[in-house]
Amino acid sequence: MLLGVYVFKQLKTYNNVTQLANKVLEESKLAKTMIMYYVSDSYTKDGKSTVMLYKSADESRTTIPGTEAITKIYIEDSTLYGLHEDGLYSIDLVSYNKERLVEKQIIDYVIKDTDAFLRTSDGIYKYNVNSKELKQIIEGKTYQMLIDGNDLYVITAGKTSKSIIKYNLNGEGKKELSGKYIVSSIYVSDERIFFINSKDSKAYVMSKSGANIKCISDNKVRGNSILEYKGNVYYINSSDNNTLYHINLSSGLEEMVVKKNIESIQIDGNIIYFKL
Repeated sequence: MLLGVYVFKQLKTYNNVTQLANKVLEESKLAKTMIMYYVSDSYTKDGKSTVMLYKSADESRTTIPGTEAITKIYIEDSTLYGLHEDGLYSIDLVSYNKERLVEKQIIDYVIKDTDAFLRTSDGIYKYNVNSKELKQIIEGKTYQMLIDGNDLYVITAGKTSKSIIKYNLNGEGKKELSGKYIVSSIYVSDERIFFINSKDSKAYVMSKSGANIKCISDNKVRGNSILEYKGNVYYINSSDNNTLYHINLSSGLEEMVVKKNIESIQIDGNIIYFKL
């Protein structure tokens, strides 16, 4: 299966895309048929952002009710999750019933089955959607959080480093993986862990046990922009005007894919979406 690259570019300024949902495709032949949820900037001076539904079949755009100032959206089945300044919300995409699940200032979150993992200024919390139980599972400031299977990865700061720490989903079994490196962002694929080293802004790879750490990019990598697809690593090259590059992990060959000034990338199935 080939990897396609698709630019989602709004034709009207009042639908400026600020963030795509985790799931953007219903069906796709290089994005010819697409259903997409995204956060749109408001087109009024004092207005607020809203979540929009885009359908490529008729080029329609619909505002999702109750989504004013909702950000960091995530779609799971027929439920939309998102953050507001006063907590985590869920919106039923059939009835549009809106519910505040957690009243707390949240930096980021991950949905895993019936649990929501919440990153705040003082640690990581776990909230169960069914039982409504909220408990802190990791204390202290963290800089990024992601979940892979039954593992929870976070970046934490020490005296001389910012390290990748792995826990189980209860915040137990702590294991430091990245040692001396100052890690700015991480990405976990099926087989490997990738991270950006702040000292040189280059991409590194290691096994999921934390072994065999090595640099894989000759160029500087922008922010949290590493993705892997079938042995190729895609990233935004900040050394070359934020263009899209990929690295073949077998040969080490590093090549430009798209010559555009790109802000962020996202992969869904066999398509990379990027925002200009």
